[in-house]
Amino acid sequence: MPEPGPSLQTGPFRLGLTIPAQAEFLGVVRLAVAGLCHRLDIPPDRGEDLKMAVDEACSYCIQTLPALERIAIRFEMAPDRLCVRLLPQPTPGPLVSSEESPPLGLILMEALVDTVERLEKPAGLQLTVNLSGVP
Repeated sequence: MPEPGPSLQTGPFRLGLTIPAQAEFLGVVRLAVAGLCHRLDIPPDRGEDLKMAVDEACSYCIQTLPALERIAIRFEMAPDRLCVRLLPQPTPGPLVSSEESPPLGLILMEALVDTVERLEKPAGLQLTVNLSGVP
């Protein structure tokens, strides 16, 4: 396994990943998050929390959004934080969530990381998971 690089002194740096909206691809997202946490020297326990929160966010999108085709995941890395945005990409047509009350997964995400934002837009749903205090 490669050694972590020097800490990020400038930035933010951005990285993107787009996966099919299928549970079978969540392992790819977990590996990406684990790699970024390693690169940023995030303590293993905080990295595991972030990995679980992002996994829950992806699962939430897959389970509650009908006609979802892909999930675009955007990572923004800065010296003091890591921000992960999920942008569900539906098939053409309206995107309507089948969830009416805050899901258990959202509550779990909020317990694992510093902040979770859930923005509902006309084009769909955007979930943002932040981990601040990154070394």
